Amino acid sequence: IEHIPGNMVWSNAILVTKGMAPYGAVALGEIDQVCEKLRARQGQAAAWWEEWAAMAKRLHAHADHLDAAGHRMSAGNCYLRAGMYYFTAERFIYPGPEKREMGRIAIDCQTKGILRRHPNVERVEVPFEAGNKSESLPALFMKALNTNAARAPTLVVFDGMDNCKEMSVLFAGLEFAARGWNTLAI
Repeated sequence: IEHIPGNMVWSNAILVTKGMAPYGAVALGEIDQVCEKLRARQGQAAAWWEEWAAMAKRLHAHADHLDAAGHRMSAGNCYLRAGMYYFTAERFIYPGPEKREMGRIAIDCQTKGILRRHPNVERVEVPFEAGNKSESLPALFMKALNTNAARAPTLVVFDGMDNCKEMSVLFAGLEFAARGWNTLAI
């Protein structure tokens, strides 16, 4: 599917973003709005991150407002979508401080959204040894639903190049939790 005719890189990245729709992490109408703006700006190098970040910033501000008013679930919806759009914006930023900052904001928003929308998720640190030094990796743990088992099986999900633990806990963890399995997304 070519969302941006002649631009398979952007079109592919848009498909990745749309793939999060079943999990409530994006809204197709918002994606279409960004695509309309991108079609008109194809020759501009910064267009990709500027348009996705603009959508994310609007949702982020609305989420902060809703959260301050005590509307936790609605804020969670907006945080989750803002985080996904920040993550999409970050995809084509050249490695450096701007990319790291966009990624930091994406993870912060996605985590806020997940924790507000899914009370069976918690942030955890997974310890490991690095030489003589103890380290830890940030992770999200999603508890199984619909089970009476004293100890539910736990699946560990490590991310690839195109996603993060905040995405994995949704597209894998929600399915696993519904089947009575825990998920540790690292």
